[in-house]
Amino acid sequence: MLPRPVVDILPDRSSYLPGAVIFGKVAITMAGNLQIDRASIMLTQVEKAKVRWLGFTLGSGEKVHYLLTQHILRPRSPTHTPIILSKGLIHLPFSLKIPSDAPPSLVIDSDNFCKASLSFIIMAQNDIMFRWSTSITILPVFVPIASYDTILEKRDVKLTLTPVQSAFDKTDIVRANWSVDNQSSSKVSELSLSLHTKAVVRCDGGRTKQFSETLMERSLLSIPMRKGARRSGCIEFDLTQLSHLNYSVPSSSPIVRRTESKPILTGYLTLDYVLRLLIIHKGQKLKLKIPIYILPLHATPLPSSPTIVVSQLKTELSLHEMQLQRTRELAASQKVEIEQLRERLNRPGNSEVCCICLENDASIVFIPCGHFCTCRVCDRSLTRRQCPICRKNIESSYTIYK
Repeated sequence: MLPRPVVDILPDRSSYLPGAVIFGKVAITMAGNLQIDRASIMLTQVEKAKVRWLGFTLGSGEKVHYLLTQHILRPRSPTHTPIILSKGLIHLPFSLKIPSDAPPSLVIDSDNFCKASLSFIIMAQNDIMFRWSTSITILPVFVPIASYDTILEKRDVKLTLTPVQSAFDKTDIVRANWSVDNQSSSKVSELSLSLHTKAVVRCDGGRTKQFSETLMERSLLSIPMRKGARRSGCIEFDLTQLSHLNYSVPSSSPIVRRTESKPILTGYLTLDYVLRLLIIHKGQKLKLKIPIYILPLHATPLPSSPTIVVSQLKTELSLHEMQLQRTRELAASQKVEIEQLRERLNRPGNSEVCCICLENDASIVFIPCGHFCTCRVCDRSLTRRQCPICRKNIESSYTIYK
């Protein structure tokens, strides 16, 4: 029975933007030696969709998208020495670049979701496959606050609304600074700040269905604001109080896709969140809206570009140093093995002439027995892979050049 490795997939982050590079390593703990054909790391997305509109199912089904595959270990050629995972702890570094058009991870409900995962696959002898997976989050691409106009001036009334940040997860508190400056001759009779959500389902044929909801609302005015009055403050909305809160879904993210094998209607769903500052002035409503993004749970926005570059370079450097240290350890062990082979060459049974054909010079030494007794041609003809001198199983062989 083949020993089953214990594997931990360790990416450098838990959440990534489309186009970002995943740096990480795979930690493998082996209870014994295992001969494998190859080992690969794979980025996949499982997409399930069942969008309903007016009682009709727009699409259904589950599909797996294989985005990227990287072979971490594989033979250089079909005739190359097989790969042996030795007993102990092994670290294998990897790096994968997420496609820029990868849809974000989201969970609308149990019938509509898109989840990303990293899978590590080992193909052993006799086509035996081992597989391990860990989930990651692909973030929606949100627009920073600086891209929006946070000031509204109309009818001698100035509204200002500035969220502390533009992206939050479901455990965060949304904080926003607001101010109202009334320079008109009329009173401001009502002032409120609210958090709204709007969802739009689109399907073929141009049909759409919109849903909107006020999630939280706070009144900021106890008495009317007179001319020249100015009010300001900071308000907080605790997102943990919203148990049904879903993630922001950009308008370009497909929930249901058309497939040639099973034609279905294509539905799109957008889910937006907006902070709205509202006043009633001269009997009319003035609104200042600032969009915010709700990210998947435990997902934090990536830092600014310079920080991303430095972080990625540091991670890449540490992985290269780890790989260099492993190469040095391997070189040291091979040096000891070469010295042992030199000692074994003088053992009885070793010969300068091939013991099989008795014509060619011996040039192959067998491991682990150490006998130096065959030429390269006869070595390839050994079907049972046993030493012709001592009949021990041959784990590997080396060519000795004179």
